[in-house]
Amino acid sequence: MLTFPQLLPSSLHHVISLEANLPKGDVIGHHRVYSVGLLVFAICSAICAGIDNVIGLYVVRAIQGIAAACTIPTSYALVATTFTGKSQQMAVSGLGACQAAGAVIGTLGTTSLTYLCNSPEHGKLTVSQSVVPSPPPL
Repeated sequence: MLTFPQLLPSSLHHVISLEANLPKGDVIGHHRVYSVGLLVFAICSAICAGIDNVIGLYVVRAIQGIAAACTIPTSYALVATTFTGKSQQMAVSGLGACQAAGAVIGTLGTTSLTYLCNSPEHGKLTVSQSVVPSPPPL
């Protein structure tokens, strides 16, 4: 079961830094901010898979949340500058639907997988229950 501290670092930093990252795309360039955000997010995901302590995991997940917050405002700006008219409306609505689904599935999926991968007791328990048969009833 996921607890509040496991969901907090990524979600909290994502919300806090979302508004702070809005003007960066206008200054540096939307494509550059989006690309760097995705790259940092991917690197943090790989680091989360191999990290072995909780504090380090919280720090990397916080950085991952900040990187994800770089991609959201710039993705809408890229859609607004790339498409026009009816195609722009369809692109914005599709982007919104995909981001909403990705936020829910991604947060729950990555947090639970990271928790299971970094908890040796849970991994051993799951493997031992599926491989070793239960003793017969007496």
